[in-house]
Amino acid sequence: MNRKYNILFYFIAFNIIIISLSFFIAYQVKEYTLREKSKEPEGFIHWFNQGKITFKGLFVSLIFGIVFGFLDNFFLWMGIDNMMAFIPGGTLTKGAWGNTYSDFIGATLGASIASIGGDLFDTDETPPIWINAIAMPIGCIIGMKVGKFITKKD
Repeated sequence: MNRKYNILFYFIAFNIIIISLSFFIAYQVKEYTLREKSKEPEGFIHWFNQGKITFKGLFVSLIFGIVFGFLDNFFLWMGIDNMMAFIPGGTLTKGAWGNTYSDFIGATLGASIASIGGDLFDTDETPPIWINAIAMPIGCIIGMKVGKFITKKD
């Protein structure tokens, strides 16, 4: 039992390190490109928030994140449920193919809906870096629950 928790701890730690490292590298690249263009560095918080945060900008970003997350998990659930017999390979391979399908649907429809939201709310603001980390899991959980409800499967 203890080994199971150790594996979980290392998995979570690995994810935190990868996310932190990606933020660090992205921020350093942004600062480097600003210096190369003879512009003033903006600071980490400015980069992380992508400038000034407004309600409209957050709302449109939340729309994309929640819609993407919802569609991603909903279509993963429905895709696997309807196409399982036609996908070759084991459970992980089938899951990866289902994820590829649902990512495509989620990104395509999510970007389209976010574009519509940006036009309707008249904003072209760049969303904060962190907003999708909040919005996508919310959408994913909703998509999973709806898929589970529709198919009556676990």
